[in-house]
Amino acid sequence: MILEHELVHIREKHHLDLILMEFLTVICWFNPIVYLVKKAMVLNHEYLADQKVQHTTQTKAYKKLLLELTVRTQQVAWAISMASSSFKNRLIMVNKPLTKRPTCC
Repeated sequence: MILEHELVHIREKHHLDLILMEFLTVICWFNPIVYLVKKAMVLNHEYLADQKVQHTTQTKAYKKLLLELTVRTQQVAWAISMASSSFKNRLIMVNKPLTKRPTCC
């Protein structure tokens, strides 16, 4: 599942967005909005990759894997960061039902 998640990042060329944002961050280092946009973009990339993985795996198993990885990397600060972390937002997004995009008009 992790490999599939990372392959989605590669297939959708998320690295190009990150390179562009890094370039903008270097140029506009004094502008706090650039940092907020960068953080939102990275989180959005995670949402997109999670959504693609959901199509190929069981949602419950994927959520369990995300939880295990988060606990492993944030053992001490896990309880504190749980309420405000991007992990919580990712779990909320994974729980939302997959819907098709509305057609125009």
